Amino acid sequence: TAPAVFNAANEECVDAFLNGALPFNGIMETVTRVVEEHGTPGTGTSLTVADVLEAETWARARARELTAQTAPTAPMAQTTTAEARA
Repeated sequence: TAPAVFNAANEECVDAFLNGALPFNGIMETVTRVVEEHGTPGTGTSLTVADVLEAETWARARARELTAQTAPTAPMAQTTTAEARA
C-alpha cells in the first residue's frame, strides 16, 4: 500500500502548494511523514483492493491534516517564471 499512500499524500500536498497553503519544501516533508506514519504491512500479508483504497483515503486525510497544521499564516505569492526572471 506504500505506493498508494505516497501518491495520495503527494497529490494532496502539491494541490496545497499550488493553492498557496504549503511551502514548496513542505511537500516532501509532509509526504515523508505520511509514509512513515503509515508504515508497511507485515510480510506474508495478502492485500486486497479495499486495503489499498483504505490506505489511500487515510493518506489523503492525513496529508490534509498535516498541511493545515503547517499552512503559512499569510497567503504565499504566486510568481510566474517570467516574473522571476525580471
